[in-house]
Amino acid sequence: SDDDRVYCGNPFPKHEFSLNLEGSWKSFDFGLFFQGIAGNRVYNNIRAYNESGAAIVNFSPKLLNSYSFNPNSDIPRLEWGGNNGNSWTYTDRWLENGSFLKLKTAQIGYALPERIIKKLSLSKCRFSLAAENVFTITKFSGFSPDVNMGGNGISNAENFGFRVYHIGLELNF
Repeated sequence: SDDDRVYCGNPFPKHEFSLNLEGSWKSFDFGLFFQGIAGNRVYNNIRAYNESGAAIVNFSPKLLNSYSFNPNSDIPRLEWGGNNGNSWTYTDRWLENGSFLKLKTAQIGYALPERIIKKLSLSKCRFSLAAENVFTITKFSGFSPDVNMGGNGISNAENFGFRVYHIGLELNF
């Protein structure tokens, strides 16, 4: 009932921060963008489905250490649809620290010197390499604590934080 509910933390961070570093040296330029948050809790939806036994999906190997197989375990008994509620996915068991520091973007570029671009009838020629989601420092056990909001209003860990690479060529005539 509502009488036994307890406050388990806030999905909204207490602190948000970012740092944008840009610089150049001779014909090279670089940029780093760091982003982070601190002081929030995140519901790890993927962990809930894989470790609760609530859905018939790929189970986590951690369930082999559940109470069903190990009476000294802190993982509840594996049971589908039982009366004990062990397979209930919306519990504080799946809430985790959502704080993180992420190198969101990194890029390096090289512009050809004027003496070369004039021979090519260009006003600018720049090559670049960039990456997104380079690394994340966090205690969150899922893919990324930088999450989307699910349709039911519960934060879930389905934003996988894929790393993306870019190769660029900028030509000005």
